Amino acid sequence: MIITKSGRRMFPSVQINVSGLEKRENYYILMEIAPASDRRHKYCGYQNGGKNSNMGSWSFTGPTETQQPFGYRIHKHPESAATGSHWMDNLITFNVLKLTNNINDSNNNVVLTSMHKYIPRIWIVRCFDAKNYNELFTHPTALFAFKETEFIAVTAYQNENITS
Repeated sequence: MIITKSGRRMFPSVQINVSGLEKRENYYILMEIAPASDRRHKYCGYQNGGKNSNMGSWSFTGPTETQQPFGYRIHKHPESAATGSHWMDNLITFNVLKLTNNINDSNNNVVLTSMHKYIPRIWIVRCFDAKNYNELFTHPTALFAFKETEFIAVTAYQNENITS
């Protein structure tokens, strides 16, 4: 997944449907981009030295770098808080979420570290109004993660088949 200093939209974007919510209760829906590995990664390119050889792969290159605090890696859905009925009747998309490697970002983008593996996690929090994340997470929550959505954040594509 490409990340930039100015922020780049996540592609493909995460889209979900939910069920089982209380129709009249209010819920916040958030996406956290959580570390999925305790290692830094590196793309090794083609193995055995040629374009007709085996495809390249990712390998570990050392321990992870310090990750940004939770508040920098979470995105509140812009329609939060809304009723359970609203969430269950509509496809929930996170297509405005942007990823950045700029630790000084002031645009509410999710801050990640290049060459690290992440997994999007969906938080559903039953709450009418919360002033901050600490207060929000004192309410009943449910957390969902999908292993197939893991990605490695990069500032440029690492595979020669994509860049050439």
